[in-house]
Amino acid sequence: MEYSAKTLTILQNLIRIRSCLPEGDELDVVKYIVSLFEPYGTAANIVRHGDNRASLVLSLKGDGNGAKRALMAHLDTVSPLEPRRWRHAPFAADFDGEKVYGCGASSSKGGVAAICAAALSLLEKKCPPFEDTLLCFTAGGDDDGMGARSLLEGGFLDGISEVIFADPTGLGIATAQKGAVWMKARVSGRRVHVLEAEKGIDALYWLLEFVRRIKGLLKEARPHFLLGGSTVYLTGVSTSEKEVCILPESACGNIDIRLIPSVDLAGFIKDTDRLIAEMTEEVPGLSIDYDILNARPPVGVSADSPIVRRIESICRREGIENARSGLGYFSDSSVIVKELGVPFVILGPGERVFDDRMDEYVYMSKVCAAQKIYEKYMSE
Repeated sequence: MEYSAKTLTILQNLIRIRSCLPEGDELDVVKYIVSLFEPYGTAANIVRHGDNRASLVLSLKGDGNGAKRALMAHLDTVSPLEPRRWRHAPFAADFDGEKVYGCGASSSKGGVAAICAAALSLLEKKCPPFEDTLLCFTAGGDDDGMGARSLLEGGFLDGISEVIFADPTGLGIATAQKGAVWMKARVSGRRVHVLEAEKGIDALYWLLEFVRRIKGLLKEARPHFLLGGSTVYLTGVSTSEKEVCILPESACGNIDIRLIPSVDLAGFIKDTDRLIAEMTEEVPGLSIDYDILNARPPVGVSADSPIVRRIESICRREGIENARSGLGYFSDSSVIVKELGVPFVILGPGERVFDDRMDEYVYMSKVCAAQKIYEKYMSE
């Protein structure tokens, strides 16, 4: 397998710098990236969030046509799951000739390395990008979107016409992404013995019924051709009752809701509030409320968008096989695209990983392929 020793070194160094949530510590990664670009005098804006957390915007001057585009990847990673059970130490960045292993290798330090290597290649060859280009590296991409929000609020992204997000797609071209609502619901009823169930209000039953009716709200939306339908899952439950024979007075549940692009996030929240009003009117004495722990809108872009066609053309010319896809997880795109309304593509070298990140890895060949795609994209 052919690979760039310099790109490999960048990736390994990124993995060895710990930036695990919840602490983040992305400032340490930011300092390393800045050091790579210092010899070329690249303008760097470090956006500090406090507590050793930061995001970074590097500005590459284009040929002067006035347009501006961006490439974006997040610097944070999840914490390693049971690190003692990893065959490759989470921060060793082992390379076996095919894969590089380590915490964040796939999500998304492989993408960060590919962006950096692509830009450095242009700088070394003294070839400016076709348009002004921002390289954006964010904090909290896997969490609350802290970095992406700060870049928006600080005006760093003003005027950009399109974005590539380097989140893990296995080099697939993702043009749609589900939104997410993480909800903690609380239901209060009336405690009663099971032998007198008709006199009580079973909070657990009505929690389950609340989830069922939310699913009903979302069934009306036509499935997306890449993403399928919206989903609703009750992922955790607790009740106030310890006795086996007593129906609980209160119940709490964690609900994970994933929305397809045809579902408006704000409209869904309003529909949920109307649903609660209907249920509590239906059952006097029943109370339902909730907190939203995370709310990310779904995003999508037309398959005929120029950025999609351009990326597909680059991949064909480079002999890189991929296909269009949709993503169930959320990323910084849910923050950026919602506010700016710009066309986008999500394409990164990492594999899609979720809870089971034991021995997380990225194929070095895909990192180098992503580097080629990003470099061609910037130069054309």
